[in-house]
Amino acid sequence: MAAYMYRIKKGKVHASGSAVIEDRGYLYRAASAGDKNFLFSERGAGVDEMALVGTRQEIMIWLGQHYLHRIENRIADLPDIFLGVEPYVPGQRYKGLFPLHDTLKAIFDSSVGIFGPGNTSTDIIGGANDLKAALEFKPEIGHSERRTPPKYSGELYIKFSYLQGEKMEWIASNQISLKTVRELLQKVI
Repeated sequence: MAAYMYRIKKGKVHASGSAVIEDRGYLYRAASAGDKNFLFSERGAGVDEMALVGTRQEIMIWLGQHYLHRIENRIADLPDIFLGVEPYVPGQRYKGLFPLHDTLKAIFDSSVGIFGPGNTSTDIIGGANDLKAALEFKPEIGHSERRTPPKYSGELYIKFSYLQGEKMEWIASNQISLKTVRELLQKVI
């Protein structure tokens, strides 16, 4: 597989009745403008941030092949271009979010285990574990979740944006050549 420039479609939360689904967003191939440059703009595809995804070697080859092209920012009020580098961790696009249902079920299950018939030590321990899980509600992600560390794919995620995000550094205003991006990345990846 080769490296390629993608646009980043932001995620959203969709609600229908009691069902809540989080769309975490997705990558789609970035089309360059007629002059082969990649643009940020106030409308169209240019509003989406960009990412170059691939192994270190694939990214350097791709940037070498496109060294004459640029990233241009045509947003007058936000002329800066920022860059961030992190491991690429592919994830699941959709996720169901049922915070109230999950919390109430865990509390109900724990109360039945503690106060209900049988009342064995395994019921009490199981009920306490369910209650503990219910109380691990995390408002920043909207629900209780047991996390496992994501697996690194061996690829890098080089993000370009007109807004400074976490772990992103300013690299230019208005435009930057992909040759210069390659030179910058050679120092950090």
